Amino acid sequence: SGYFKAQLDFNSIETIYDTVQSVDLNTKTVNCINNTYQSKVIIIATGTSPAKLDIDIQPGSIVFYNYVRDISICKDKNVCIIGGGNSALSYAQSISAVAKEVNIIHHSSNFSAQQELIDAIDKPNINVYFNTEVKRIEKDFIITDKTITNDITVICIGRKINYDLFDLDKTSNGISVNNNMETSITGVYAIGDVTDKRTKQII
Repeated sequence: SGYFKAQLDFNSIETIYDTVQSVDLNTKTVNCINNTYQSKVIIIATGTSPAKLDIDIQPGSIVFYNYVRDISICKDKNVCIIGGGNSALSYAQSISAVAKEVNIIHHSSNFSAQQELIDAIDKPNINVYFNTEVKRIEKDFIITDKTITNDITVICIGRKINYDLFDLDKTSNGISVNNNMETSITGVYAIGDVTDKRTKQII
């Protein structure tokens, strides 16, 4: 964001745009496409990315992952939302105000969302398909055990932690850090959503 960029500029911190290919955390060496960088300290702030479905998505399909910037794009459209958590149901509620029809597709028999969100999707133009797996997304349809008319798909099935590149102590919740945010390797720190801390904080 502009705020964080301004902070970097104010502190004369250089920003390098490159793609990291590998990291040697013991020697603090970062190998990128265009250059190799050596440092005394490494701070990992790779965050998370939307989890994706391992299915066939046909060209021309309109698919959003976890985020719809402007729901007006859904006006008078048939929208499928894949997922059963807070984000999925929150989007279903807001999009239903403008969409022709909203179909929530969930692989389980119960939602994991908060009860108030479950109650809020009890609307005439919202349909729920429990115990349903999406097999393919096409331009005008979603294919499960049946064919569902669809114009726009919103996939809300959680997030994936971006820590596969790093050989560190980690859990399913993120990279393990101590109270100083230091990892299992001296001089290597991790911050934000990539860590296993329950509370994420911007200072």
